[in-house]
Amino acid sequence: MPRFQDPLSELSGSDSDSDVGEDPRVDVARPQNKRKRTDKIDLQTLQQHGYKSGPSVLYVPAPQQAEQSWEWASGKDAVHANREDKDTETAQDREQTRAAATTGAEATAALSQKAMQQNLKLKAGKRAEQHQMTQERRQTFQQKEKRKREVGQAKSAKNYVEEEKRLARNFGMYSGFDT
Repeated sequence: MPRFQDPLSELSGSDSDSDVGEDPRVDVARPQNKRKRTDKIDLQTLQQHGYKSGPSVLYVPAPQQAEQSWEWASGKDAVHANREDKDTETAQDREQTRAAATTGAEATAALSQKAMQQNLKLKAGKRAEQHQMTQERRQTFQQKEKRKREVGQAKSAKNYVEEEKRLARNFGMYSGFDT
């Protein structure tokens, strides 16, 4: 029996099944050597095959920096400092600011008035609900039952026959049995 098919042959000391001259490592597959590249790629080879390089970074000029001043600034923007029409611009700016502030204030006031009206409506609804709850507490048992019957929430455990007769009378059906 070949060595690769007998897993227990290594545990026993005897190699009676295998050939004497056989090396156990022969059956193991050897990795093939990868092809070594002897060709080195250089720029001339690439250019012969159609490679075109882009502009070089070496030819880009260095950025020109203005002379920096490390003194404290006066708080005025350089763009505003060189303007000729300071007064007219500021007057226009003031008018725009004033218009924006008034429209913003009007919108805010209208929004707050709507919020107040909604709040008053909610409070009035809550008061009405509380008043109705107190009125319901003050009603007698018969008044409560009458209200429940009108809504359709009458207790059905008391007398089913009487409730059915009452409902039939409401729809105009008279049997003559109980009249």
